[in-house]
Amino acid sequence: TPTMELAHELGIELEIHEAWLWHEKGRVLDSWYKRMKEARDLLDTGDEDDSAARDLVKSTYVAGIGMLDYRGRHDQLAIWAPHRHDHIVAKSRANILRRILQIGEAKNRWPVAIEKDAILYTSDSIEGVDAWPGDPKHFGRGLGQFKYEATAQVTEHLEFLTGSGPYRGKSHMQELI
Repeated sequence: TPTMELAHELGIELEIHEAWLWHEKGRVLDSWYKRMKEARDLLDTGDEDDSAARDLVKSTYVAGIGMLDYRGRHDQLAIWAPHRHDHIVAKSRANILRRILQIGEAKNRWPVAIEKDAILYTSDSIEGVDAWPGDPKHFGRGLGQFKYEATAQVTEHLEFLTGSGPYRGKSHMQELI
């Protein structure tokens, strides 16, 4: 659904051959999401121990979303719901693409590579807030915000920016702490 909504927003009409439809809908993961968000916000203090705990909260929600689509012995998991997992991933992907398009159209700044939720922009600055081409309110450590992860000199990273095949250079960048 999120992918189809984005295509429609962009004026792309796709022919649907087959679909799973639900006539009722609900936000069954809202209370879980709110608890995870509150914990992350509470632990976003800059304190080293809080930062470690915040990383554990992130691991918890990432694993939780992953369990929705667990391909092993899913018959033993009460939360197995691959359609929910796929919807979460599609919603995230569509929102990332919306932000890329918004920045590109507003600032004429386009990423040089994308790997899942990592978007690479070129910049003269290695300071995250200065390098971020979008609205500052979309930059930070909160859910749905973009975070500054790593940097590399373009001249040393060209081998990964070929335009052929998927981008594989993220692990070759220098993480910033």
